[in-house]
Amino acid sequence: MDTQANHKLVEAYKNLQKKWIPVNSDLLSRIQEGLASGAYDLDIDFLVSEVKTDISLFTYCLRETKRKLDKKAQALPSVVTPVSLLKSAGLQMLREVLQVDPDHISAHELDRGKDLGLSRFRECVISSSAAEVLSERRNLVENLGFSTEIMRQLGLTLIAWNYTDSFREAMAAHKEGKNLDLELTKLLGFSPSLLGIAMARQWGLSPELRLAIGDHQAAKNLPAQKAFQVKKTAETLSKLCEVGEALARANHPDLYPSANSDWESARKSIGSILGEDGIHFIQDKVKENCVSYIAFAPEIFSPSTKLNPERFVPEVETPSESFGGEVNPYVRYCPAVVHEKFQQFYNNIRSSENVDREHILYLVKEIIPQAGFPRGCIFLLEPDQMKLYPRLKVGDVRLDQFKVYHALSMNTRSPNPVLSAYHCNSPIVESSNSLTPEGGSCIASVLGKNQRVGVLYLEPSEDLMKLQDGRALQRFKALRLAFEDCLRLQ
Repeated sequence: MDTQANHKLVEAYKNLQKKWIPVNSDLLSRIQEGLASGAYDLDIDFLVSEVKTDISLFTYCLRETKRKLDKKAQALPSVVTPVSLLKSAGLQMLREVLQVDPDHISAHELDRGKDLGLSRFRECVISSSAAEVLSERRNLVENLGFSTEIMRQLGLTLIAWNYTDSFREAMAAHKEGKNLDLELTKLLGFSPSLLGIAMARQWGLSPELRLAIGDHQAAKNLPAQKAFQVKKTAETLSKLCEVGEALARANHPDLYPSANSDWESARKSIGSILGEDGIHFIQDKVKENCVSYIAFAPEIFSPSTKLNPERFVPEVETPSESFGGEVNPYVRYCPAVVHEKFQQFYNNIRSSENVDREHILYLVKEIIPQAGFPRGCIFLLEPDQMKLYPRLKVGDVRLDQFKVYHALSMNTRSPNPVLSAYHCNSPIVESSNSLTPEGGSCIASVLGKNQRVGVLYLEPSEDLMKLQDGRALQRFKALRLAFEDCLRLQ
């Protein structure tokens, strides 16, 4: 690494230690209460397993525990995996590390995250859970697969939350076929993989783990026989982690053009190692590792627990997701007849310089019902009053069935889907809480992330909800993006 790149990496690491990634504040509070009540006094394994369900808390504890051990000149365990490091530190040291406020750990808040940052968390949970199950089947040290994959993903996750513009630009280039790691290196002057390696070295983690995340110096000074064993284990670990990463990408086709081929590759590897039910074993592990996230923000993290990438295969393979410069990748999940209407819709808005009510009505009357949403409402914000007014009904409902809501009266965990959606960057999905008596389920999302002008609220049909998991949400995203394009929102 050249001197300038090394300097940028060192500076970035110092900066990232202050900002880190958002912690699940509810989980931290529960752990602190458990420490105060003595719930973990006889079971440090239980404490570490709780910490392990939050990527931010887990990695923060590793960092601070190693710092405290160094300060006390306390020896590390013979096999230094992240989990063994935490357990060997002892309950009292973990108590000291964990007695902090959430904003001391990170400058970010989990429920205010942007899509790419939250996607990184979801990918981490899936890939690390898969690596955990696969490595256990290969009889590797307990939690070594999980920990290795977390460290392989940590650099990318830190960058996604702390260098958001650069990460977004690099992801856009990646969709065009460019290497994500290389693009970030060009933009930032250091690579996410080197960032992960630097932290693994700093924390004194095992050579097997470090070699598996790309640290080629990890086995350099070991005796020949030891180096051979380390390289053999690291090679296995690396391959298992790659399977987990392919599975995670397959569950995010909106971000990865390779999703279909990733799924085929992951499915074959998982089947050969775990058997026909392998995907279910991994899915159970994802639920276990994601439990604290789901409790905190179910609308964001619940979809991660349903590992069925085949649901993302489009009903009709079509290139019609690009409309003369306008890109709407979610259109591919709609029926073929809706593709044609979207084409007409984008032709209409492209030929007009201003926002045209007729274009909005075409979307409401011609596209939304055929996409599988028979009713709903568009709420628009009145800035002077900070109230969300129902302005345009969808389908066979009366506009007066919908109420006016004060936009500042609730937070993201409000039981009301419209208010929840206005304060959240991700769509709110309710399976049994609709605003009309005819509806059972509903999906709602803010219109405009930077200019929050209102909320799109739709109720999917029963037939749509019976389709493969995720189809209703993907179609909703197509409609939301169309509204934002029509209204020229950012």
